[in-house]
Amino acid sequence: MVDNTVHNHKSRTQYIILAVAIYALAALGWIFLSDQLLLVFTDTETVFRLSLAKGFFFVFTSAFILLFVLNAVPDRHNAPSGNLLEITFARSVAISNISWLKYIAILSFTLITLWFANSLSAEQHQRLLLLIFMLPISLSAIGGGFAPGLVATCLSVLCVYYLHPTANSLDNIHSVDWLQLISLSVYGIVISALSGYLRASLQKLDVNHQLLDSVVSQTTDGIFVKDLAGRYILVNQGAATFVGKSMSDILGKDDTDIFDADSIDIIQEKDRTVLVSGMVTTHKEYLHIQGEAAIFQVTKGPVFDAQGAICGLFGIARDVTTQEKNAEHLLISELGLKQAQQLSGIGSWEWDLVTDSHTWSEQVFVIYGLPYKEAAPSIEQVQKLFTPESWQALSTLVMRCVHTGEEYECEAELLDPNRAHRWIMARGQAQRDPHGKIFKLHGTVQDITHARQLQQQLAAQTAQLQRVIQGSEQGFWDWNAVTGEVQISPRFEAILGYQAGEMKLTVNNWRQYVYVEDVQNIEQQVLQHLIHKTSSIELEVRCIKKTGELCWILCKGRVVEEDSQGRALMISGTQADITLLKTHETELDRVANYDALTGLPNRRLLLDRFQQMIAHVQRNGSLCAVCFMDLDGFKVINDRYGHEVGDQLLIAIANNVSVVIRQQDTLARVGGDEFVILFEMMSEEECTQVLLRILAAVDQPILIGDLNLCLTACIGVSLYPEDNVDPDILLRHADQAMYMAKSAGKNRFQMFDPDIDRNIIARRTWLEELKSAFERHEFVMFYQPKVNLATGKIIGAEALIRWRHPLRGIVGPSEFLPDIAGSDLEIALGEWVINTAVAQWQNWQQSGRPIAVSINVSARQLLAEHFSAFLKSTLMQYPDLTASDLELEILESAAIEDMTLAIDILQECKRLGVHFSLDDFGTGYSSLTYLRQLPISTIKIDQSFVRGMLDSEDDWRIVEGVIRLASVFNLNVIAEGVETIAHGKSLAELGCQLCQGYGIARPMPVEEFALWYDEWPLQYQQIKHEFKQMDELHL
Repeated sequence: MVDNTVHNHKSRTQYIILAVAIYALAALGWIFLSDQLLLVFTDTETVFRLSLAKGFFFVFTSAFILLFVLNAVPDRHNAPSGNLLEITFARSVAISNISWLKYIAILSFTLITLWFANSLSAEQHQRLLLLIFMLPISLSAIGGGFAPGLVATCLSVLCVYYLHPTANSLDNIHSVDWLQLISLSVYGIVISALSGYLRASLQKLDVNHQLLDSVVSQTTDGIFVKDLAGRYILVNQGAATFVGKSMSDILGKDDTDIFDADSIDIIQEKDRTVLVSGMVTTHKEYLHIQGEAAIFQVTKGPVFDAQGAICGLFGIARDVTTQEKNAEHLLISELGLKQAQQLSGIGSWEWDLVTDSHTWSEQVFVIYGLPYKEAAPSIEQVQKLFTPESWQALSTLVMRCVHTGEEYECEAELLDPNRAHRWIMARGQAQRDPHGKIFKLHGTVQDITHARQLQQQLAAQTAQLQRVIQGSEQGFWDWNAVTGEVQISPRFEAILGYQAGEMKLTVNNWRQYVYVEDVQNIEQQVLQHLIHKTSSIELEVRCIKKTGELCWILCKGRVVEEDSQGRALMISGTQADITLLKTHETELDRVANYDALTGLPNRRLLLDRFQQMIAHVQRNGSLCAVCFMDLDGFKVINDRYGHEVGDQLLIAIANNVSVVIRQQDTLARVGGDEFVILFEMMSEEECTQVLLRILAAVDQPILIGDLNLCLTACIGVSLYPEDNVDPDILLRHADQAMYMAKSAGKNRFQMFDPDIDRNIIARRTWLEELKSAFERHEFVMFYQPKVNLATGKIIGAEALIRWRHPLRGIVGPSEFLPDIAGSDLEIALGEWVINTAVAQWQNWQQSGRPIAVSINVSARQLLAEHFSAFLKSTLMQYPDLTASDLELEILESAAIEDMTLAIDILQECKRLGVHFSLDDFGTGYSSLTYLRQLPISTIKIDQSFVRGMLDSEDDWRIVEGVIRLASVFNLNVIAEGVETIAHGKSLAELGCQLCQGYGIARPMPVEEFALWYDEWPLQYQQIKHEFKQMDELHL
């Protein structure tokens, strides 16, 4: 409904005021002018006589007109639009629809006119008659239309003819009078026709107006009109409802008074597009109405004025928020259905029997392995997807559903191009119309290949399980907790040596079949399971066989049935004979925890005993001794006499030591010839007594076959809690103490000293620094010449390693070589020394300086695996060198344990042409046996004796004895530490011409050695001169 409340009220008021004004003017005009008008045509007497008729005529005429005017007053709420003339005619049309009323009015009005005319004089008839009767014709035509006007015309013509003086004969009528009659008739016909046409037009316009007003008022769409300023000049109730305002609150307002900023931008942008383009557009507008999002389908177009210029725009808006949300939900539902079909492997289909058209979902195409299309394939194409047997069965069910409406469900096999078996589950049902006729089939297709495979696997597994149960070595049992009845399988009876059905097991007598010490364990576990403290029963128990023997049984079970209160009704389980497994377990435990050779605990069991002893010591406040024992010289015996003798020796020593320790103490073997003893005592004195007994037990002679062997041991000891660390560190500390004992000699023990540990840590740090220095190539070679003072000949140069420290400068070997002893760096650095010295030896040969080279080799490097092979490989790289010019110096103080192996290696190297010298002779060995066996060619007198020979008679005698000994063994002898000419002179007098020391030259880098080599002849002449002077002084 168009909001014209204000407009209608204003129109109604204007109409009433205008109608009253016209009526007042007409009445005044009639009052003042009617008499004047009659005086024009008649005299005063006649006018007076006609005043009554004039009054009746005015009253009747004004009443008739008032009827039309009042009927045309606009309604307050639903007035038609248009001007007053249109409104009046429209209302008169409504009145004219009452046929009898309009014809009575016509007749009455004509008769009143006739009466009025008849009151006129004959002269006045001639002058006013035609004019008087035009009035009823006009009013009838206007008020009633064509037919009433035509009736009024006929009546008026008859009245004119009746009032004519010569009306009794047509022949007596003057031609002028005929003209008046014809004119009146034509006038009546024309005015009636025009009035009829006008009334028809107004009636059609009123109908259209009412239809338009009804559509605009009652439609739920919002309809509005704006002017160019954006103000609303027309809105309907639908538009007002959309924005939540009344129509009066919208009219005359613009968008800023109704919408928020974002919505205003959207609306005005679309408005500008319409006003600029002048075209009708349809679009969606996304607005916010009272804080909520709304979507409108809007059609907007321009409004043109009479000149064709755009004067505003109209709009028709429909709220499509719900439709859009429904469409979105539908899309989401469709996507969800599609995803659900994809996840479940189910597709849907329809078959319209009327049109014979098929519709498939996308998942059906996927299941059949076909590309997705809008149209489903034909029946012939679908048939090719199935095996003949499956298609026959499926098509039969489908046709039965078509004819009878019976639902179907069928598994069918597809023909896979890859020859893999694929299966589907096809389901369908019929749909009937209101008359009960089947017009459509719809259903689903599900890929059940995986389920079919699982079903086949399950069947195979079930069959396999049945076979396993039949061939199983396990027994089964069921315990009815309500009745107390126990059912057992024949296999369980067989495990205990009974025949099938021989055991009468009940809830009361089961204990007689179980070893007494295991009964309580069974009762506790069953009770805990029944009160839901454990998920199942699993325990190993000993059962009593029929023969009285014990066997180990693994029993498992759980509650398989409960009542509504959670109380157990049925408990089921299995039994398995694990006697053999327990036997193997015992053996594995022995293997895992005991040494296979000696039967002593191994490291794993040792650590467990360690933890137990520490806990015991903590409770009692006593001491625990951790003793790491290593046998002295075991490797030599093992290598010499073989592993079998070595094994027997270890067993004997283990037995001997076990005798002298207590039963609660622990003796464990942790390595080849390494043992650990754990024992508890109250004081260090008690510990010392135990250690002495252990050393004595090891030192006992052991007879193995024809061999009478005797060994000693070194023991390192750490005490807990004095050394309050964890077991691993205690063992390491004992190991460190053991090495300290070995360094001090044999057959002794050494208590761990924290200072020693700190020294070891410092040595380890220092060793890491040395390794880094080696990697950074900071080690260099110096060379010290060896000369024959009798001839002045340079007999060679000793290669001596130095460390060019980045901060300390040149560092001598005494500061780092002892620290690398026994490490991997010792071998690596020794090989580097040999490679570097041999390479320099070749450089001297190529430069015309035939200098022999001597290189120091440690005992560990000498005894290292493949040493002779390494030396051979090194010499082969320099084929121009003569191997006999290379001398390897062996330190006696290296304390070579396996002298036999050392002699073999020296012999291999000697066959390469290499010579050997024994360095530091006189500081180590007391036996001359090895001196005779070693393939050496030179003895070096240690510099400590040479330096003191001039001041110490003992040193002089030692030097003299070594020189004589070398002469006896036909060996060369060279003295180290020749600091002065006097030393050289004295050595020459004793028969030692070969010298080396600071009195001749200091160790030098390669560059300085070359300069010294060239200057040596002059230096030798000076030495000879000094020798001569010394002889002269002596004389």
